[in-house]
Amino acid sequence: MDEMWPTSNPVMRKQVKNYRAYFNAKDRRLKVSTQNKVPATPAQLHMAVMAAICGLKDAQPNQIFN
Repeated sequence: MDEMWPTSNPVMRKQVKNYRAYFNAKDRRLKVSTQNKVPATPAQLHMAVMAAICGLKDAQPNQIFN
């Protein structure tokens, strides 16, 4: 988590633990950390992971769920 975002809090750490298997791969961490917006909430992190899976650089719900 420290390599992806400059700040962390207990709520975000818990969400990152939920995605532990996903973040074990360096290329997956890179896809999330290089997106246009840094996730600040657990919901934003979830959207960032979904966007990375879809190959998007921006976690916009209307692009992910279409």
